[in-house]
Amino acid sequence: MIKLDIGTRIKSLRTQCGMSQNELAQKIGYTSRTTISKIESGNIKISTEDVVKFAKSLHTTVPYLMGLNENENNEQNQSYNFNPEMSSLGNKKIMSKNIQYYMDKHHKSRSEMCDALGVKYTTFTDWVKGNTYPRIDKIELMANYFGIPKSDLVEDHSHEQEQSYYLNPETSKIAQQIYDNKELSLLFDAAKDAEPEDLQALHGMLMALKRKEKGD
Repeated sequence: MIKLDIGTRIKSLRTQCGMSQNELAQKIGYTSRTTISKIESGNIKISTEDVVKFAKSLHTTVPYLMGLNENENNEQNQSYNFNPEMSSLGNKKIMSKNIQYYMDKHHKSRSEMCDALGVKYTTFTDWVKGNTYPRIDKIELMANYFGIPKSDLVEDHSHEQEQSYYLNPETSKIAQQIYDNKELSLLFDAAKDAEPEDLQALHGMLMALKRKEKGD
């Protein structure tokens, strides 16, 4: 299946509506058709707020324009409004939480992310802190970097992102490494194949750690 970018989708929908670039520019609030032409050609990027304007003007949905789904019909959503408190798109808090979640999951620092994405440290920090919202092209860059759909960054997945069992982040990181190691995963799946002596050895190590913690 061919993946269409936002400029191609806008041009296709504009043509279907029988609308000229000048007419669309007026609806969005641009001073000339040149901006529309550049957007459709992929030469300039669009702000999140303008994506909403395009969706309303072209009678489609924001998720379709962004490539989050393939349903361009907006009949059930004619009154779509850009509201950061009601919609995942543009919600800085949700974006911030999702970025941090995938950074933690892949053990990436802010500096590493900035180098990979080609953005300023202060800009990325504002995204992570929820001060500003990344443009559509930057969302796509992050999604590609993490190997996830754009919707995983835009939409609220807090109910799916389980909090770590461990209070200490470093402990959580080591526990994940143990879990990912097939030879050590019996720590987390002992009921399947572990021999009694294996569990006894593990029990002894854990008890020793507890005694060390108490200072015995």
